Amino acid sequence: MAYTEKKNLKLVIDDLSMLLVQKTPITVASGSTPAITIAPDYELPVTVDTLQTTGGEPTINHYKVIGQDGDWTSSSTPGEWTVQFTVPTMHTDVLKFAFGEDNVKVLGTITAEDFTEAGKHWEGVGVGLESKKITCSLVIMNGAKDKMVILRNVDLWAHVMKEANGDPYCVQFNGTVVSDGSDDMMILQKVVTQG
Repeated sequence: MAYTEKKNLKLVIDDLSMLLVQKTPITVASGSTPAITIAPDYELPVTVDTLQTTGGEPTINHYKVIGQDGDWTSSSTPGEWTVQFTVPTMHTDVLKFAFGEDNVKVLGTITAEDFTEAGKHWEGVGVGLESKKITCSLVIMNGAKDKMVILRNVDLWAHVMKEANGDPYCVQFNGTVVSDGSDDMMILQKVVTQG
């Protein structure tokens, strides 16, 4: 059997340019030609260097027997997936995605003349910050927009954070990939057909 040279094994996905979120898990239509439909709800503005998608290391279980130094046999327990990213905005749509439509209320006109300029008023939203599980799909696109990674069934939880004086208020998302045993992660390349 012939071996494959390393130059033929190169499929690098780096220089990430966008994170798309679809509020419903992407499904793969079965048939002679599998098909998926991607209909993102948001292109989230993600802070540089905060996007992490890590498949946890498996735990190796070693089985020993008396009179033998090495393993008799072994097995493994799958590791836990970690997904994390930070979105530096307090936009109403992002807050609704993070905390739920019912937890974000538009506030009426608020006057605060005791400490601001007379005649000025304020408008905005009130947010209930209770923890809410978000089940979605993430589409991570490279800079050339010719390769993408799809995490199909992601559970996320959000919280608001502000770390330092010069940093904006952000929504940080943390979660995991929930495996259903089928196409949990998809690595796709654009194919241009001649014709």
